[in-house]
Amino acid sequence: MKVLILSASIGGGHEAAAKALKSIILNSNSNSVVKIVDSLDYVNTTLNQTISNLYVKMARSTPKLFGLIYKISDKESRLKNLIFFLNQVFSKKILPLINTFAPDVIVTTHMFPTEMISYLKSNGKTAVPLICVITDYAPHKTWLAKSVDAYVVASKDMIPKMLQLGIKSEQIYPLGIPVSDSFFNKQNKSAIRKKFGLDPSIPAVLIMAGSFGIKSIFPIYTNLVSSRLNFQIILITGKNKKLFNNIFKFIKNRKEKGLPVKKTKLVYFTNEVYKFMKTADLVITKPGGLTVSEALASGLPMVIFDAIPGQEKENADFLIKNNMGIRISTNGNCVPVIEKLLTEPDLLKSMQNSCKIYSQFMSNESIYNLIKKLAKNI
Repeated sequence: MKVLILSASIGGGHEAAAKALKSIILNSNSNSVVKIVDSLDYVNTTLNQTISNLYVKMARSTPKLFGLIYKISDKESRLKNLIFFLNQVFSKKILPLINTFAPDVIVTTHMFPTEMISYLKSNGKTAVPLICVITDYAPHKTWLAKSVDAYVVASKDMIPKMLQLGIKSEQIYPLGIPVSDSFFNKQNKSAIRKKFGLDPSIPAVLIMAGSFGIKSIFPIYTNLVSSRLNFQIILITGKNKKLFNNIFKFIKNRKEKGLPVKKTKLVYFTNEVYKFMKTADLVITKPGGLTVSEALASGLPMVIFDAIPGQEKENADFLIKNNMGIRISTNGNCVPVIEKLLTEPDLLKSMQNSCKIYSQFMSNESIYNLIKKLAKNI
């Protein structure tokens, strides 16, 4: 079986989902051939860098503008029509890749390549089955295209709106966003803590800054240091060297002044997030689609901050509605919320159980079976 996975490097989640899919397929059938392509980079490297940089800049500096664009593009508008027109143009550059690689099935983890392939299918340029993996917890119109054969979605909660938007029920598969098997595997929490120099006997709070290192975790960390409750912190800064250095200096200065410091494992960008999630009791994070799915697969309750208006806010709403997350503000004191969760075992256990119940719907095996089924239908 030959599978072409088309992603985009706009945010880290789409690429992470693509890599997870590749792993799922090869673990199920090592004879498969799987190719991951960054669709925008393939079309035009300069364009890809421009869009990616703009996304990061808006997410960091003007989240309200990002939210407005998200809202407008979810309706029939000039912006949505422009996006559709551009994807039509870009699709012509993707077609040679399809013809050369000759996949049995195409899987997309971003809305742009989904529209590109849908346009090609609608115009008879290709007949390869198309599966779209929506990497958030609410549907958006830019994900929905005419010639998609199947949608893999994060939750059954998404089905009513998708039906309302004209998607047929037999096209929708609520199998969860694909994540690496590592997040589902059981780990020895004490052994991992010892490996990373952590104390097996006290609670551990994981703080994640996301792939590009959102700086608002700094006040969250400095807030938590003031707590008198005995717990330790794992802090992953992502690819933000300045943030890493600032937190390192903060810890060093407090130690030099004889001020109390929480035991802290400070981590730059890492490929071992699954280990840190398995050793933590809760995670403080932005609610990106893949991060949410990885935490749920790990049975880890989420404390959510700085949800970008748009898909992240909808992800946060989903978590809170289902007792798997709680919001905090980076402008206020987050200590009471964390202390409440760590000192009320029944409350934390209830959220952990909700995460575990949900994660039972996430099925890598079922995603693979769907890919195999559509590949055989050619």
